[in-house]
Amino acid sequence: MERTFASFVRWPEDEVWLPENSLLPPAEHYHYGTATTDDALKLLELWETIAVRGKAAARAAGCRLQRAILASYSDWPEVLRAFDEFQQQGGARKVAEKLFTEWRDRTANECVCGAEQNIRNPNALIRQLVPPTSRLIFPHSARVFE
Repeated sequence: MERTFASFVRWPEDEVWLPENSLLPPAEHYHYGTATTDDALKLLELWETIAVRGKAAARAAGCRLQRAILASYSDWPEVLRAFDEFQQQGGARKVAEKLFTEWRDRTANECVCGAEQNIRNPNALIRQLVPPTSRLIFPHSARVFE
């Protein structure tokens, strides 16, 4: 599976990617994009199944976390929930801290870059940070976000 993922993200042949070592690289850098995100999710699910059968709980937890992040990257509460579950499912605390730091830094960088690109429209960043369900909580302010 390590070589399959290395090929999938187009890494050099002598390098492997492991779910507990780093986050799956952003799609735009490796050209697997949204059209094949489903393929990445399926590969991670298959890898998780193999890890569970091989009694490799940490690897299975890593695959599960990577799937959650890939499927819900901008849904911060869902990603945070996945990080909370990671250790309960066999992931090591240091791995959780390292992957969380990577996700946090990548997310913050994307927000900053997005804010710089949307400087003409100050509400654009708000739309990215406040999920659409906030309209249910703040129904009178909905027009501010539209």
